[in-house]
Amino acid sequence: MSKFTFAFTNLIEYSDKNDKVEIPTNPVNTTHVYPFSSFLWRLEQAPEILSNGLTQFVLSAYSMMETMAPEVDPATYSVDNAGDEQLAEIFKKNGSSLKLKVQLSPTVGRADDLPQLQFTSNNTQVEFQLKDLFSSVPDARFGVETVLLDGTPDADGMQREQKIEYVLNIDDEFTPGVFRMSNWLSPDSCYAQWKPVCYKAEKRTISNSTVVKHTDLVQLSVGLTEALNNSFAYPLYGGDLLQLTGARAINVTFGIPKDKFYAATNYTVWTVSVGLGQPPADAVSTLVIIVILCGLGLPFLLMSAAVIYLCVRRCRQPAPDGAVSAYQPINA
Repeated sequence: MSKFTFAFTNLIEYSDKNDKVEIPTNPVNTTHVYPFSSFLWRLEQAPEILSNGLTQFVLSAYSMMETMAPEVDPATYSVDNAGDEQLAEIFKKNGSSLKLKVQLSPTVGRADDLPQLQFTSNNTQVEFQLKDLFSSVPDARFGVETVLLDGTPDADGMQREQKIEYVLNIDDEFTPGVFRMSNWLSPDSCYAQWKPVCYKAEKRTISNSTVVKHTDLVQLSVGLTEALNNSFAYPLYGGDLLQLTGARAINVTFGIPKDKFYAATNYTVWTVSVGLGQPPADAVSTLVIIVILCGLGLPFLLMSAAVIYLCVRRCRQPAPDGAVSAYQPINA
């Protein structure tokens, strides 16, 4: 039986002083890492079937300090997780949230919201949403660390390589302005798929879109494995997480240089699809084919008609007077 896990492991807040949209490799008081296992999670929206046939539920993160009774003094409050107070700091603004919206479909189709990734009966779409998170620095950005685990430990130690492929398409009908798909593939036929675009406002338009970038695939570190031991991946793999050769991680970042950082809109939503088998491909729609044929074929037909018309007109045109002389025998 096939089994795989796609997990968000860490929320990363970093100071982008050079405005390169790159998480610092040697952070010195410029990067804060919030493990997802340190958040408490509530079911904000119970699973329900929407009018378009999709099944949807929403998870919302919060910190342990938000559950304290009013009479407890935060100054004297202590927990085993020393970073809980810092964790609560990002939620200090009214309305701030970190949410995961999960959607499934029993049939092939597309979501209503951009980027309108394709559903199949074997995949699930997850929206990663950040809203009004607090940061003490004006040049802060947020990123997320993600992990793809697949298969079981290899008894013979054979290395199974994951890879990320990019698929280009001339059709941007479903995601205007985006012509590329990213497919994170594993040898055990599971995948994560996304388009390199996220949105900076709840109203998803081209003008509110920005770029999604990711780092190269890396193997799991001991620290990352410990974090996964506190997640739902542990019941699946147990103590075998370090022995999984089919396990890789990437960091995903959002934005472009000179976009005024996360504080410009205080909102980011990114959609990723995960599933079994091969990732669905965006086919060129009938409408686009018709547009291409009209764009290329109509000028060709007009040019051909013009050439035929000129040739026929020239053949039918009588010769002018004096252009043809009477025949004269040579020996006359």
